Amino acid sequence: MREDPRFSFRAGAYDEVLEGLVEEGVEADGVLFDLGLSSFQIDEAERGFSYVQEGPLDMRMDPTSGRSAAEFLNAAEPAEVSDVLVRYGDVPRGEARRIAREISKRRPLATTVELAAAVRSAVGWKERGGNPAKRVFQAVRVFVNDELGGLERALDAAEKLLRPGGRLVAITFHSGEDRMVKRFIKDREGRCVCPPELPVCACGAEPTLRRGPVRKPSPQEVAENPRSGSARLRLATRTNEPVGDR
Repeated sequence: MREDPRFSFRAGAYDEVLEGLVEEGVEADGVLFDLGLSSFQIDEAERGFSYVQEGPLDMRMDPTSGRSAAEFLNAAEPAEVSDVLVRYGDVPRGEARRIAREISKRRPLATTVELAAAVRSAVGWKERGGNPAKRVFQAVRVFVNDELGGLERALDAAEKLLRPGGRLVAITFHSGEDRMVKRFIKDREGRCVCPPELPVCACGAEPTLRRGPVRKPSPQEVAENPRSGSARLRLATRTNEPVGDR
């Protein structure tokens, strides 16, 4: 295959790649984050992402580094497991505690079906919004891979990469990601944070990003691809203001 001079591919964690581009002095007219997990990864039972297929309880994006889901769940205190489920999966706190206690009783867990069975035993099958194992698996996966930490670092790098007028676009698929992107853009809109009693602004707030529209998938797209139902697209435009220390 002939090389196309318009493209340069770099393998690696996206936050590390973007930070490397910043260090090299690269500038960009646009940065697009597609934060969805590949359906091919979900459907490969051996990756440990699926709660309906049996596989090793792994969930690492890079199986050669970091702690697996099994290593975390078999060693962590129930309170830590509960906090992870609440923070990264929006699992109600009461349910999260019950699930964490059940996981503790069933240790050591080795497979995805064992974790799903622990969730089922703790909270039953039915839950508004679908199988309760879905949010538990999401929470553990996000935590094990430090997905929100990576997103935060990547957004910081993207802000520095963009030229004035450049676009930042992020497609998110769960609430934790969406909240982080929304807050990131809001914090950079230059809103004054001075106490209301001050007669004039003293914080020197200047916008580095201007918020754009939010988009959701159409009913037709959701019908054709049900996994797109939770997607949100957020857009922001880079201003002329320099990026200060944050």
